[in-house]
Amino acid sequence: MKNSVTILGVKYASVAKAAEALKVSKSSLYRLLKAGEQIDGEIPNLQKSYGKKPKAKPVVIDSKKYKSVNLAATELEVSKTGLLKIIDSCSSQGELDRSVKSLIQNKRGSHKRGVTINGVAYASLTLAGKALGVGGGTISNWSKAQGTDDLVVDIDQLAFERLEKGSVVHMRALAHKAGFKTLSDWIKKDREGSGLGTFMKWLKDEWNNDLLAYLEKEYPGLIIEWWLMPRVPVGTWQKHERLKEYMHWLAVTLDYEKVSDWYRVKAKDFDDNYGEDNPVSLALNACSFFLYGVALRWILVHRLSPQHGFLHRPTDYPSLVYDLIEPYRYICERAVADTALKSDPDQLTTKALETIKRMMEETVYVPVTSRSVNQYKSNGYTYIFILITPLAILKIK
Repeated sequence: MKNSVTILGVKYASVAKAAEALKVSKSSLYRLLKAGEQIDGEIPNLQKSYGKKPKAKPVVIDSKKYKSVNLAATELEVSKTGLLKIIDSCSSQGELDRSVKSLIQNKRGSHKRGVTINGVAYASLTLAGKALGVGGGTISNWSKAQGTDDLVVDIDQLAFERLEKGSVVHMRALAHKAGFKTLSDWIKKDREGSGLGTFMKWLKDEWNNDLLAYLEKEYPGLIIEWWLMPRVPVGTWQKHERLKEYMHWLAVTLDYEKVSDWYRVKAKDFDDNYGEDNPVSLALNACSFFLYGVALRWILVHRLSPQHGFLHRPTDYPSLVYDLIEPYRYICERAVADTALKSDPDQLTTKALETIKRMMEETVYVPVTSRSVNQYKSNGYTYIFILITPLAILKIK
């Protein structure tokens, strides 16, 4: 009530302001105004009781004495508000007893009626609610929805709905619903079209879309060989720590113990071991294409047929190009191996190509041809490719 009010000759902007100034209960002042009673004469009484806790008044219902209305409502499982209304409206004890009994029988406020849930009988909705961890009102709503007091409730769904959304337990429940119950399921099953839609939504919202972070929380202490998944989680290959996990596994698989062992690794080693999208494999392929381009350029300059090779069978692909780059494949492997130890995955191809260009400036011994060659001499643009046949291509500018 925001209208102004005059009390004891003083005008106040609102009842709240009047109650504050007069030091009386705001609710009591509201009731007096609403009842249209003389306010001025009641102010001294209100001021005496202001700030004091009202003494509980005992009440007798059906020959039983209760210390307060609140205690009576609790024990009878009825609404305190409903009980107070009955007490105020009844003029005799008999009328009060009959009204309270009617309140209980008519189930107003108390929901005091028996109910059966999944075959288990409960004396009241309140007791049923306590057993299931919900309020009696919720049980009543279920009864109205199903049109019966013999209810069927999905306990698992009820428990699921009460989980903290995005928590490990919540995510586990979503995963189990989709059939992903073990770490082996995550490694072997394809996530596409698997019913993980809701799981993936919460993974994006609460886990920064990092599936492996969730799996590490769900399966602590277990090694997650994520590269064996039908679809590697997006962005995993670009994370340095994840790439190191795969490279460690690959070293064990290939029986590599020393850094120099990696100088002989080939892109096929990755392709055959679940690493076709590995940045290392991509860098090896990029370096091979780089050498391919160099060789093809000079084959065409010398008007040779790229399709007629000596080591590789002549066919519709440029077999002569592959003949020429074969003795130099180790350069790709060494460039990538040296770079992979100190570069981020997303920079690996770029850094490897820079390394292979520097290496082409060196004079190296090629075991296959038993010759020392200089791949690239910057001051003279000299490319030399030595074949295992008497054919040699030499361009000096």
